Amino acid sequence: MKTQILFAALMILSFLSFGQNDSIQNSLQNDLNLRRVPFQFTLFTPPIGTNGIYFANTINDISFNTFIGVGAAVNYLEIGGFANVNRLYSKGLQVSGFINANGFDPNARHYKSSGFQGSGFANFNGNHFSGFQGTGFLNINKSFTGVQGSGFANINGTASKSLQVAGFANLNGTAEQSCQGAGFANVTTKGDCYAQLAGFMNIGADINGVQGAGFMNIAGDVKGVQAAGFMNIAHNVEGVMAAGFINICDSLDGIPLGFINIIKNNGYYSFEVATSDWAPVQLNYRMGKEAFYNIYSLSKLTGPWGRLAAGFGFGHTRRLFPKMKLNVELVHHSEFLVLPTIFSVYNERYNSVTQLKAGIKQQLFKNIYLNVGPTLNFGNSYDWTSSDYTYTGKIIEPYWNVKSNTYAAYPDWSYRFWVGFHAGISFN
Repeated sequence: MKTQILFAALMILSFLSFGQNDSIQNSLQNDLNLRRVPFQFTLFTPPIGTNGIYFANTINDISFNTFIGVGAAVNYLEIGGFANVNRLYSKGLQVSGFINANGFDPNARHYKSSGFQGSGFANFNGNHFSGFQGTGFLNINKSFTGVQGSGFANINGTASKSLQVAGFANLNGTAEQSCQGAGFANVTTKGDCYAQLAGFMNIGADINGVQGAGFMNIAGDVKGVQAAGFMNIAHNVEGVMAAGFINICDSLDGIPLGFINIIKNNGYYSFEVATSDWAPVQLNYRMGKEAFYNIYSLSKLTGPWGRLAAGFGFGHTRRLFPKMKLNVELVHHSEFLVLPTIFSVYNERYNSVTQLKAGIKQQLFKNIYLNVGPTLNFGNSYDWTSSDYTYTGKIIEPYWNVKSNTYAAYPDWSYRFWVGFHAGISFN
């Protein structure tokens, strides 16, 4: 039974050892004056083993090394207590306590390693490796196809059709049709990736899928989703850019989600001087895409000169006719005070208005629009008094004074709804 299991295992390993046929093997032996043996055993280090002084010119089908093993290549199985080293290639299953190193001979560029590699510290292949690599610290390959997992980093000159997972970083010169996940960073200088996910930063040439990072993403062209806790930077984007603070790209065919969205070639930018029923003067700035943009607002409220309101919100614009557009916006405004004896921003005094706005934008001249429409407003304030502040208004109200309602259970709070208007001149 044990013999049958061993035979089945060797058959599986032989199947994993794809990429080099018998003619290549014979050519390699003839060109480099190599020999092939079915089994070798190294007691401590070469030449204390069954291959003797010919260890470096021997291709082993199965190799066992108590500490360090060195050979020309291995075909099916190699197990080493500390290190396995092969000049040309490794195929099948290769396991060591510390390191597997293959393909460092100049002639190794003509051949490929494949199968499964597992080590406590590092796997290194100077030629192409296809299959699975798992290590406690580092995987390094000239080129790679398959699955990589390391406690610290995966480094490849080229990675294609691969999945890379690292505790710290994945670094690739070129990546094609690959997915990368790292605790800190993924870096790819050329090619395209299906996914890059990192705790801190992703740098990718092109993304055809998802790029997500806790801090920053940098990419060439993106088709899919780019999401970061702080910043996204890309060339051309088709899909969604979502950042906790800022998105920057040359062009965007999709939706920008961020506090600041800078779109160089086809972005939407509009500055507006406006008035409303509760603010005599408003300055509004819109940034993003007409399909979805951010609004930044500064309003002068009635009362003392230092009574202002800051607003932020989102909007959507749709063209109705060649010179007429409809915009729908949701904006929240909060009062702040700038007076000689007091400065309060969301501090002791709370006073806010949330607006749902609809506007018709009629073109007057090139890039100049009249924007007029109704608003639905919800005002909310907390009763605040101070000897340094003589204005008695408790809520942001329109020019006409309408008594506010109060919460029965919270008499210090007041609120109300009202329908108002806005009007302004926009410069696009």
